[in-house]
Amino acid sequence: MIKLSFTAVFIINQVKFKRIVNGYSARDLSEKISQESQYISKVESMAGKGQYPHQILIKIAAILECSARDFYPSDEVLQNNSGELVEKKIISLSNLDDTIEILLAMVSNEYFSKERSIEDILRYFYILGKPEGDVTKEALSRLVKESKLKKLGDNFIEI
Repeated sequence: MIKLSFTAVFIINQVKFKRIVNGYSARDLSEKISQESQYISKVESMAGKGQYPHQILIKIAAILECSARDFYPSDEVLQNNSGELVEKKIISLSNLDDTIEILLAMVSNEYFSKERSIEDILRYFYILGKPEGDVTKEALSRLVKESKLKKLGDNFIEI
């Protein structure tokens, strides 16, 4: 079990979250910030102790059209943390709650302002043909039941 500072894990999760919401694979983002193609994957890996230096976060923020500050926890969140090392748990499209959170952010970013098929969504996530696809399908069904998305035939669109 790898342990990192709370802030490091928070930042890794925020970068991954924003990366997925904005439709970047780990490889694409690595290359856009002029790093080796596996750089982002290595940092996100549950086995590695990698974390992002601030100068890399600035490059990532420019690509994702946000501020590097958006990756850091708020003062309120930091006050609730003891400063101890925490287990490195990274958000995952294999986790239903994480996938729902990502899809809701995509709704907010108007990804679903036009109809999207399941295949479109799985390609966007870079998981077409992978087991995470079943979790995404379940998350989409739940968002339809909760009236967050509307299903039109085999497609989904925001309400």
